[in-house]
Amino acid sequence: SKEFQSDVQAMKAAGMAVLFAAGNTGPDASTSNAPANYPESFAVGMVGTFTSPTLINSYSARGPSACDGTVYPEVVAPGFRVRTCDLTAGGDFLNSYSLVAGTSFSTPHVSGVMALLLSAFPETPVRALEMALQKSATDLGTLGEDNTYGYGLVDSLSAFNYLSGQQGLNVTDSISPETDSDVAFDSVIPGESDTASVRIRNSSSVPLTLGATDVSNVLEPFNLISDNCSSRILPAGETCSIVLQFAPTVPGSFSGSLVILSNVVGEERVTVTMSGTGNTPPVAPQPLGPASGATVGTSVTFSWLPASDPDGDAVAQYLVYSPYADFSFPTTHQVETVHAVVLGAGGLLLATLLAGLTHRRNLLLGLTLMVLILEIVACGGGGGGGDDDSAGNGSTELPIDAQSVMISGLVSGEIYYWKLIARDSHGATTQSAVRNIFVQ
Repeated sequence: SKEFQSDVQAMKAAGMAVLFAAGNTGPDASTSNAPANYPESFAVGMVGTFTSPTLINSYSARGPSACDGTVYPEVVAPGFRVRTCDLTAGGDFLNSYSLVAGTSFSTPHVSGVMALLLSAFPETPVRALEMALQKSATDLGTLGEDNTYGYGLVDSLSAFNYLSGQQGLNVTDSISPETDSDVAFDSVIPGESDTASVRIRNSSSVPLTLGATDVSNVLEPFNLISDNCSSRILPAGETCSIVLQFAPTVPGSFSGSLVILSNVVGEERVTVTMSGTGNTPPVAPQPLGPASGATVGTSVTFSWLPASDPDGDAVAQYLVYSPYADFSFPTTHQVETVHAVVLGAGGLLLATLLAGLTHRRNLLLGLTLMVLILEIVACGGGGGGGDDDSAGNGSTELPIDAQSVMISGLVSGEIYYWKLIARDSHGATTQSAVRNIFVQ
């Protein structure tokens, strides 16, 4: 709708800054709203979730602008669980503050920053203020401006430095939260790899000089894949990136760091830490009984073959059931934990042996030891077994390593869906297939 476009144009012509909430119509693309998507408007999106203060909120509207196809929103700002004053209904409600969320609450952050900039630089045209906010914003999401975060997270100090001609840089990474100077890789299965990038943005209006990146603490299993930032002059508003890889060969937790060198006063050395865990997810428990589709009473004994972990980690197990197929309103019972195994199914010890056996004689000895280890693991039993439903069909015989728990109080006449979840000591989670039962 262009109903208010002439009004916005008139306000801009009068030298007024006009900011609008981008709208709470996300997360799909092309969900911009009028009048925020007018070419003359300055739209503000919203970041903040329960897991990250800099992650785009699912409600925040996405671009491109339906009016002219440009990037939408222009910038983003905090808009999740913002503390604000509230009505007390004449004193009936004692708490006069509440926590709110929405792009309507991220927009005042940006309008406040713009007002402060205007008070510091009173002769600055509105378009220059808007450009300062865009060019100095902290880049989030994909590299450069995009239709999720716009030009990035508004940064008041960087915007001030931009207008005053002072040098400044923003350092972010591709793993949320992007602004914590910590590249925290997810768990990676030994033998596989993951990559992430560190971004350096010149948030000022003048060039800055970058020194050679100090990568002396980028040690295996971390690797430097590419670096287009070292020893270069970065023009105003430009971004360069350093790509890192995490490639563990054995289980364990690892850390490292790199140092970004520049001629920016106060930020001559910016340290970015790295962390990652080599970890194989657990093998999910195998349901035994009741069989899927079985008719049961209001007290049910659930049984399963326990989870296992290739790395030998302890594994917590959970029985989850719900009257809804999507497991909304679930009931979760933590059941018996699978304790850590010294050999880790042979994986950790074998990897350690192979890493150290480079001499031919040692290699022959190692192969002999591996055969013995595999014999021990193979003879230890412990699970197996396909997806045999016999234990869930009335059989009183369960495998010797089976586990079970009785659940009472199920509602007669309901269909329940159930599954088992395994979570290892590093937080990796897997789950079994879903079964259903009818309570008679």
